[in-house]
Amino acid sequence: MSNNQDNFSENPPNKGDSQQDANGGNADEYPIEPFTIFDYSIRSVQTKDSYFRRLRTFLQYSGIEGESFRDKCNNFAIKGQKTLNGPLG
Repeated sequence: MSNNQDNFSENPPNKGDSQQDANGGNADEYPIEPFTIFDYSIRSVQTKDSYFRRLRTFLQYSGIEGESFRDKCNNFAIKGQKTLNGPLG
């Protein structure tokens, strides 16, 4: 039983303590990137290709900022959760 306790820190982080992830977002709020969740939720390769093609076109049209397709998808999802009018509002 004591071996399992060695894997955990004695002082868990406070709610106010948060770490920035590589994209500058709060790593505690998004333990898995929204793009990764979307990517792994689609099993069929043909469906995934079709959805990604349509999403890429939409993100280009909407002007969401990001260096890569993954960054644009994550920025769109994060902006959608933070903005009351939605990500395009």
